[in-house]
Amino acid sequence: PPGRFLRYFGISKQLPVGAEVGLLDKARGLIDVPNPTLGVLFFACHLFYPALLLIPIITPWLPWLFFAACCGVGIMTVWLAYNLAFVLYDFCVVCVSMYVANFALIPMMYGICKEHRLSLSVFAGSFFGAVPGAFLWPFLVLDAVMGVAVLLLYLRGPGKEADYVPCPQA
Repeated sequence: PPGRFLRYFGISKQLPVGAEVGLLDKARGLIDVPNPTLGVLFFACHLFYPALLLIPIITPWLPWLFFAACCGVGIMTVWLAYNLAFVLYDFCVVCVSMYVANFALIPMMYGICKEHRLSLSVFAGSFFGAVPGAFLWPFLVLDAVMGVAVLLLYLRGPGKEADYVPCPQA
């Protein structure tokens, strides 16, 4: 069945109850991934960027693929910010902080592309940079917990809105 993103963009409509689900609708259901899942995957890939250099087939293009992904995420971030400010007339500190983080990655990845770092040996001893362990490990654990949480959210899948119980209003 068509998912939340496709309905939000106006690409598809909610199927009536009991309607037949075709092959195209099943394919659409596979690409309807929740935004938190995409974010955790995106930042996890950046977190383990040096390890991805071990895949020999994509190594020459890896920095530029990451840069292209950052630019795509930057375009999506502009769209999300527009919707937050001018459609919803709202302000969200968490959302804006993510917008800042997304845009901070673009010049960082461009710099990595210009340095042409294509081997894991370049990162030897500094896989996570100069981040102190007391700061790094709690965030790695938090990232793992968030990864499991969004995976569970994704596995619940679209169409589980009936299980949602809203918070009581005061």
